[in-house]
Amino acid sequence: MSITYASAYAHADDEIIIYVDVDKRKNIDFFEVETYGTSWNTAFRSLHDALRFGDPNATQIWIAAGNYYLDDGIGLESILNTTPFDSYSNPFFIQNRDVTIYGGFAGTETSLEQRNIQANPTYLVGNVYYKTVRPFSDPENFYATANKFSNRIMLIHNSTVTFDGLTFQYVVGDNGSDSDRGDKGRGAFITANRSAVTLNNCLFQHGKDAFHGMIVYAENETAPVQISNSVIQKSGDAENYFNAESVIIERSIFQELGNERDDSRIISDSGLNVEFSNSVLYNNTGFRIGGSLDKEDSNITFRNLLVLENNFSGKSFFVGGPSFVNNLTRTISLINSTFINNTYCLLYTSDAADDL
Repeated sequence: MSITYASAYAHADDEIIIYVDVDKRKNIDFFEVETYGTSWNTAFRSLHDALRFGDPNATQIWIAAGNYYLDDGIGLESILNTTPFDSYSNPFFIQNRDVTIYGGFAGTETSLEQRNIQANPTYLVGNVYYKTVRPFSDPENFYATANKFSNRIMLIHNSTVTFDGLTFQYVVGDNGSDSDRGDKGRGAFITANRSAVTLNNCLFQHGKDAFHGMIVYAENETAPVQISNSVIQKSGDAENYFNAESVIIERSIFQELGNERDDSRIISDSGLNVEFSNSVLYNNTGFRIGGSLDKEDSNITFRNLLVLENNFSGKSFFVGGPSFVNNLTRTISLINSTFINNTYCLLYTSDAADDL
């Protein structure tokens, strides 16, 4: 199974572009930083530097193939001047922008149509501790206790951001929400506040632990979280993978996800408006597909899904809340979907069976 990447791109003739290429140079001259990022020849080496020092009016960021680590660049300290929680936790930070970030370039392209995502993989990487160690502990086993990955890849505030053609990998979120930094438990790959997040042609892999929204945690979102033509794989132990009031998932693959949590699900119970369509769930273990159904005015639609050879470990397709309350409106639709060789116990469970 594979994703066919979308090929309809906007032309960049009228766009302001920041260029990033990890292979172009080793360091930048801080006193000439304004001259960087205006072409492939002057590309920033670090995404941190591009976000910190690149043209603030840029509408696109083009990133060439390579590994972009969270500890690279002189722009590591965020514009909020916050101190990293630990030496492996300084996410890429986007604030007050309307920008599309593209990966998949060789570093010579003059148009988006020329890029090749498969030939030029672009990685946003959280395995800072192991970046000089080859091989590191156990990259395929996201439960390995020896893996020391960063706890967040991307932090977004007051922005409209689209990611296209990027691989997010190696992150371990916080396992709970009641710690010294409760926000650590939200959004191991992407955390967004007062923002709109769209993901196209992206790959998320080797993630573990997030109390809320391991792929995306969105709070006070200004538009639905959207993901399309993407793959989420080889990750697990998430309370939920998407946490937002409105979520649109289409033409995506969820595979080899595993969960040891008792109440894991793809979409959190805060999802009031959910569209999940034209997607595949294959060879996953131990989570529920549907969120809680005890929310007021919820509208949840599953359409054209292929759910194949999953072991949901005795869990139900949906999980219910403590009780249904009268006079609330809930619409749950399961349309034109196929289930083959799955193991699960019920369509729906609730702590208050008398309310069904």
